[in-house]
Amino acid sequence: MRRMSGADINAMLKALRLKLAAGLRQHRFVRFSIVGGVGFAIEAVLLTYFATVPAVGAIKGRAISFPIAVMTTWWLNRTLTFQSKNNPHRESFRYFLVQSLGAVTNLGVFMVLVSTFSWLRSIPVVPLFIAAIFGLLVNFTLSRKYVFAQHEKD
Repeated sequence: MRRMSGADINAMLKALRLKLAAGLRQHRFVRFSIVGGVGFAIEAVLLTYFATVPAVGAIKGRAISFPIAVMTTWWLNRTLTFQSKNNPHRESFRYFLVQSLGAVTNLGVFMVLVSTFSWLRSIPVVPLFIAAIFGLLVNFTLSRKYVFAQHEKD
């Protein structure tokens, strides 16, 4: 058995660090996705309730349920997914902007798919799923790079 050189050990340690970092990022994405599922459930429950209140209805109900779900997912992602120490006021504002952009992306992809491929109109869950994936990727990427990155002057 050959003896490992310092360069071999360094190369192994570097590969191990890269694998570990990739694993942590992957777990962070899973946590972010689970938090998103919790946010969806919260919004679905609130929207269902508000849709039954005559003075509120579905449209106003969505205007109430969306920000509540977004702020809930911000807090969960702040504490569980990213363990952020940023200024919470600025961070929550950035998070709301990012989530709004993700929602616009989601809706835009959905509309493009059903407009371009008319056969998808009969099975809207397919473009809904594809659009949700795009929205999730936008939200996660921007949240990681813009919202929850450590900001020195916050």
